[in-house]
Amino acid sequence: MKSGALCWFCGAHLMAGVRFKIDMKKTTVHFENIEDEIKEKLSQAKDSIKICVAWFNYDSYKLVIEQLRSKGVKVELVCNLDRFSDVIESSCFDGFFPVKSYLRWGLMHHKFCIIDYKTIITGSYNWSKNAANHLENIIVMKDDFSVVKAYLHEFEDMKMLDGSYAEHRLRKSSRFICEQYNSLTGRKCSSTLIYMVVGSLDESNNPRFGLWEVCLKNAHANLVEEFTETITNDEPQYEREDDYYDESDMLREFNTERAVINHNLFHNGKLNNYPVHALAYVEVTNWGEHYKYNVPKKFNIKIYWRNILYRKHIPRSVDVGEIIRWAQ
Repeated sequence: MKSGALCWFCGAHLMAGVRFKIDMKKTTVHFENIEDEIKEKLSQAKDSIKICVAWFNYDSYKLVIEQLRSKGVKVELVCNLDRFSDVIESSCFDGFFPVKSYLRWGLMHHKFCIIDYKTIITGSYNWSKNAANHLENIIVMKDDFSVVKAYLHEFEDMKMLDGSYAEHRLRKSSRFICEQYNSLTGRKCSSTLIYMVVGSLDESNNPRFGLWEVCLKNAHANLVEEFTETITNDEPQYEREDDYYDESDMLREFNTERAVINHNLFHNGKLNNYPVHALAYVEVTNWGEHYKYNVPKKFNIKIYWRNILYRKHIPRSVDVGEIIRWAQ
């Protein structure tokens, strides 16, 4: 893969080159007058504001939001779907996403805001009516673009809970129960399945995908469908070094990574009309030893996206022999 190229089954970049290091990061911490501090930072926005908070008191921020939108600043809000958000009119925002987990777990408890793809506000402070009465804090980070990108991905993942995709949930039904038999007991496994799209490369170096039913408890796996796609990456090639990472670098990476996630999640999932709980690719974990000493390759299944509701249940990597053999 050439420098700057995109891997369309995992979203990874290979980048090289040297540029001068410029560190303009700035972080401040606030324990008092927090609402005033938030309003001041919001009022400085020139392009966009993305707010993701568990509870939001619109009356407290109405004036500053109206002023910002009148200047063309795009304001989006993600908050919990409850009696507090019921009084918020969607027309007050350019994007309004009241979210609900539909499960016994997964309450959205975030308190963060992204301003102009440059500034992050986060901390314990709820943007609610009574928050000022409590001992709270916020941290304001500016120009830490690795952090900004992580929060942008989280914001996009949270927005999914607003739509029908959130209702694709694990539940006790035959479709989500492992039907494989235990060779020792002769009984069905009956553990909960997840649906995972796994990417690999075919003999022509084109991405291929497998939609797998995976039992995480006992490492059972069943290939539901396999499909191969040839995808042209028209992203402009660019080089950078980790020491130099500016807003344009971050946005290029974020937009490309998000395109990969959306494609693999919605397009490939739609082909099969199955919910997708995770996206993964098979990686070689010992390239150095393999090339240097000609030892056999060791493989691992790296999960790079998980349905936000199942992060605590789906690990970041798994070792399922059936999938690894398919990928080789």
